[in-house]
Amino acid sequence: MRTILISVFLIALISTGVVSPNSVGTNGSSPFWNLVPILRDSADVDSTDEVEPVVEETQDSVTMDIFVGFFSPYATLSSEFDGSSAEREDAHDIMVPDIHGESGWGVTVGFREVRNETASIIAEVSYYRAQHDYSWRGENGKAVLSGVGGTFVGSYSKYTIQPLFFLGASILQLRLDYGAIDNLGNRKRTVYSGVATNTGVGFNLTVSRHLWFSSRIAYRRYWFYSIELGEDFHSIENRKPDGLWLTVGLYSGVGVK
Repeated sequence: MRTILISVFLIALISTGVVSPNSVGTNGSSPFWNLVPILRDSADVDSTDEVEPVVEETQDSVTMDIFVGFFSPYATLSSEFDGSSAEREDAHDIMVPDIHGESGWGVTVGFREVRNETASIIAEVSYYRAQHDYSWRGENGKAVLSGVGGTFVGSYSKYTIQPLFFLGASILQLRLDYGAIDNLGNRKRTVYSGVATNTGVGFNLTVSRHLWFSSRIAYRRYWFYSIELGEDFHSIENRKPDGLWLTVGLYSGVGVK
């Protein structure tokens, strides 16, 4: 189409005498014929061709760590353990003590994956142990809460302070120096066995690529399903306290990718 328009334009110039095929240009040739290369080049151009946009492929940035951590947990149990009542079970009075909130220690191993330096997914396995004071009808004793649990964590890791949320579950035991009295007045060691779930939020504070602090708070729900009285085991019901679960820890990782 462009060639046709140029040809028509030149014919019009020649017919009006503006350009003569016999006129000589400054280089000794006719200006008319100087246009021939232009016509040829324009004929070689296909005006219908479209330039395809260049699309740059982006690749996700993924880093992976295996890490260990040490943390201090603080656990509370609700009024389900009221410190005054007792339950009768097989010639025993089982105490329902008031468990005081206390801190302890724990260790964690886990795996962390960070995508595009923005989103982190963390899987952890932890062991923890905390010694509590308890009281029952004016008497005091010691209790130990221990367990093994797993936790899944998601965090926004773009900045130094990284908000997070987590879900976890534990298999645990609550051991009391004595938690039951038989008909002869003998006190017996008592062990509650059960599970617990955690749902909470927190934040990580990054020190370096492979070192960070973590602080978390969770709502914790317990289900105690059995009790050991000395050498005897008994199933129990309606012992489902809840409470708070707080942890502060230091974690260090080694990059694997």
